[in-house]
Amino acid sequence: MTTGIPTETRLNNFWAKVDKTSSTAGCWLWTGAKQGGRRGKYGAFQMGWKTQKRAHRLSFEIANGPIPDGMMVCHSCDTPLCVNPAHLFLGTAKDNVDDMSAKNRKVNSIGEKNGASKLTADAARSIYIDPRTNREIAQDYNISSELISQIRHRKIWADATADLPVQLKRKPGAGSPGYKYRLARRLPNSTVQEVTR
Repeated sequence: MTTGIPTETRLNNFWAKVDKTSSTAGCWLWTGAKQGGRRGKYGAFQMGWKTQKRAHRLSFEIANGPIPDGMMVCHSCDTPLCVNPAHLFLGTAKDNVDDMSAKNRKVNSIGEKNGASKLTADAARSIYIDPRTNREIAQDYNISSELISQIRHRKIWADATADLPVQLKRKPGAGSPGYKYRLARRLPNSTVQEVTR
């Protein structure tokens, strides 16, 4: 079990960082320090020297007592900065994921929906049929030649290239006129034009 209810002074400091009035949904929003990735999703409260606790977990403990080992404090309101004990409930990691899926909050980070993606589906299609070497293409898109290889072998961006014919096996000299000729014969001209536009 985790515990560690702070002293009265720390409790006063904790509640001083809670805004109970600005939310129309009844959320008590944490205004203090944040943690949880680059965006600082969750509130964080300093319990002592080098000891920090997530604000919603501490709020739950203040209202309900210690949190059993292996349990998470989940938000019924889906607001990570909310510390209203009425909006918090205990659950396992599976319960938390099931709740997220049931509320359609699961993040789809595949392809263009991934914020770190350097490519679009159209770019992946162009790369897939590009007759040049991986290194030449990689320089144009400012990505690694390994990434180009993964696209061409449909290890990534497979959904974007699914309707294109299977790529010819690449051999040394694949950028040669003979290779381009064979590629053009396998792909209808309209497909080549559509993908490379």
